Amino acid sequence: REPDEAAKQELERLVRLQKNRSAFLIWLAGFIVFAVGNVGDFVSLGLTRQSVVTLVGSWALVVNTMTAKCMAGEDVIFLDLLSIAFIIGGIVLTVLSSSQESDEWDLPRLIVQYQQVRVVIMNCILAAVIIACGVTIFMDRIARIRRAKAAQYSAGRERQQVHRLPHVGSLVACFTVLFGKAVSGLLLPTILGDNKFTDSFAVFIVLIFCVSLPMQLMLINASLAVNDALYHIPNFYVFWNTGSIITGAIFYEEMDKFGLLSWILFPCGVVVLFFGVFLVNLSMRKKQAIERTRAEE
Repeated sequence: REPDEAAKQELERLVRLQKNRSAFLIWLAGFIVFAVGNVGDFVSLGLTRQSVVTLVGSWALVVNTMTAKCMAGEDVIFLDLLSIAFIIGGIVLTVLSSSQESDEWDLPRLIVQYQQVRVVIMNCILAAVIIACGVTIFMDRIARIRRAKAAQYSAGRERQQVHRLPHVGSLVACFTVLFGKAVSGLLLPTILGDNKFTDSFAVFIVLIFCVSLPMQLMLINASLAVNDALYHIPNFYVFWNTGSIITGAIFYEEMDKFGLLSWILFPCGVVVLFFGVFLVNLSMRKKQAIERTRAEE
């Protein structure tokens, strides 16, 4: 019996090891796809308007819906298909409104633009809101710890003020896109042999981008860890896309060359796309209700 028991334990160990290896390979494949996608976004920022890049990024919601059925066995309902149609429609409209003319932002032009009063005000407002939200979250954490010590219970039992995390993450993401477009526009020609890093100010641009990118990912992960995805996804995408449109219009003057057709297609595309994001949220709520009903039966 002892050899049989030992063989059984060894078999279970091998099965667990195989599952861990399979999980790691799936994670690695997902990470590679994620990395390739982000590199593609970075390159795209150097080639077209940042508002278009971020709006097209909502395609990720479509991919999530399409892969959820195959990889996670989730149900796909009519609202999922409807949201896909609206998101694709919104993306098409925003891309059609985009000018195909390349607008090069070299370092001297970027330096002048960063000194513009409207740009300084915009960056200060963004930074102030991010800092204010961060301070609020931190002070709330301190207050909860103090109350927990006084009452001798765990601070985790109290509800955290985490509803601001998607908004802070989206605002930091606006900085990432804003400076990422500048870095991409300087880096791509440099790689091809035309050095664009001819001033120390370029170090400042790269530094802000390198700080905001991991901070954005950290805040997104923190939000998803404590917030319902039904709350995080629509809030993050709407605030991020809206912020990218505004910052792109102020800094990169993306709407200065809009004609009548662009002014019609772009706002319509944004509204249609945001409605698609709303339908994604509605679909997730409905599927959660279906799962609860199944669990109760």
